[in-house]
Amino acid sequence: DAAATGNKPLWLNTADSRYVRYFSVIHKKVQPLWHFPRQLEARLEQGEVLVQFTILRDGRIKALKVKRSSGFPAFDRIAVSAVRKAAPFQAIPEDLGTELQVICPFEFNNPLIR
Repeated sequence: DAAATGNKPLWLNTADSRYVRYFSVIHKKVQPLWHFPRQLEARLEQGEVLVQFTILRDGRIKALKVKRSSGFPAFDRIAVSAVRKAAPFQAIPEDLGTELQVICPFEFNNPLIR
């Protein structure tokens, strides 16, 4: 639970083997639900937003927020919306605790920029 991780958020792309399987299921639900805004892509922009949220024991989420903005409000809104639409997630496996604080990076590297 949050106490087990020292109230420290876990990155969704963590290499910690205890979380990889559960977080990969979350990633697969969230991934198809976001995109970089086309108007920004056409202007050769790129960016990364960090979204933070807490997953409750039953898979519901709370405290969904932008932890670090991309600098593009439209992209930030799309990332938050993707997490909201993907939830609820599977229940947290018992060995992982009762809730998990998660940081989820959404990164767009424009292929037209070298």
